[in-house]
Amino acid sequence: MKFLLTNLFIILITTVATVAQSLQLSTENDGVLEDGQVITINATPDTDLMQALIDVENISDKSIDVEVSRVVHEELDESSNYFCWGTCYSPSVDTSLVNISLDPGEMTSEFYGDYEPHGNVGTTRISYFFYDESNHDDVVEVEVHFVTQVDNSSSITLSTEEHGELEHEQIITVEGTLEEEILIAYIDVRNDDDLPMDVLVRRVEHDTVPGSINYFCWGTCYSNSVDTSLMTVTLEPGETTDEFSCDYEPQGNEGTTTVSYYFYDERNPDNEIGITVKFVVESSAIEEQAFVSGLSAYPNPASEQLNLSFKLKELDDAYVTVHNMLGAVVYQERLDKHDNLLQINTSGFQNGVYFYTIHNNNRMVASEKFIISH
Repeated sequence: MKFLLTNLFIILITTVATVAQSLQLSTENDGVLEDGQVITINATPDTDLMQALIDVENISDKSIDVEVSRVVHEELDESSNYFCWGTCYSPSVDTSLVNISLDPGEMTSEFYGDYEPHGNVGTTRISYFFYDESNHDDVVEVEVHFVTQVDNSSSITLSTEEHGELEHEQIITVEGTLEEEILIAYIDVRNDDDLPMDVLVRRVEHDTVPGSINYFCWGTCYSNSVDTSLMTVTLEPGETTDEFSCDYEPQGNEGTTTVSYYFYDERNPDNEIGITVKFVVESSAIEEQAFVSGLSAYPNPASEQLNLSFKLKELDDAYVTVHNMLGAVVYQERLDKHDNLLQINTSGFQNGVYFYTIHNNNRMVASEKFIISH
C-alpha cells in the first residue's frame, strides 16, 4: 500500500479563505457536503467498480464553466481510479480537459469518481476539486475514501459518546488549538460474541505532523514507539470496556495527524474492526489582515511563471513557501522589504494544485492555492 502525506494545507486554507463559493456538492446518501468533507464508499474487494456519484450545483447568480481536478492521497497497489466529467478520462488524467457550463441554480449529475479495487483490501483516498474555469480560487473539494474489506461479521463493536456505534473504518475528528497540551479520543469496546474474548489493539499511522507525539492506552499506556498492545483486555460476552484512549500531543505544531486503530481477537485475528482518528490542531486565530494586504497571485493557472504581489504591513524575517498537494516543499524564498513582487519560476512544476504560504515573524499570515497547467 502506498502511503502518502496528507496535505495539511488543505485544512489551513479553509481557515483563511474569504472567497464565497459558487459551487455546492451533494450526494444522495450524505446530502449537501461541506467544503473538504470526507465521504466513504464501502465494498468487498471482489467488486468490479465502486463509484462516488456527486451532484454539482451552481448556487451563484452567474453562469460558470466548471472544471475538475483529482488528487490521489493514498492508493492501493494494483488498483485503478479515474473520473468522468462530461467525458470519462483515463487513470493518467488528473484535470478535466473539458468543462461543463452551469447556469445559476443549475445542477448536474455528470460527475463520477470511479475506483476498481482489483481484489485488493484496504483504503484508497482521493480528493476531487471543482472550480470555476475563470476563477480557480472559487473552488470546493470533496475527499472520497474507497474502502474494501472482506465481508466478515466482527463480534467486536466500537462506540463513542458523540457518534454512537461506529462502522468499520469510520473516521472521527478530534479538534484542538495550540494552547492545548493533549487531545484525547475515548472509544468504548464491546464483546458481542457468546464467548469471552482477549482483545489486542494495533496502531497504524498514516500522516503525522513533524514534532508531534501520539500513543494509546489499552490496559496500560504505551510509548509512541509501540504499535501493537503488549497485553490483552479480556471481555466477557456482552461486556463493554472504556479502557481505550488514543492520545495526541501537538507539541506546539499545527496540522493534522491521521491514525487508525484496529481491535481484534487474539485467538482469531480475522475478527477485527478498525477506526480512524484525525487529530486537527490549529492556532486559535489567524489575523491575516493585520499582517498582509494587497495579496494576489497571477496568472492563475500559471505555466512558466507565477507572480506573487504583496504588501506586508510589518516585515520581520518574512518568507514564502510553496507546497504541492502532498505537503512537500517545492519552493522557498525570503521576502525583501523593498520589493512588493516576487516572480516564481514554475516551469519545472508538475501540473496540479499548489499552495503558497507567507510567513512573517514566525507566524503564518496568509495561505492561498494556485494551479499549474502547462
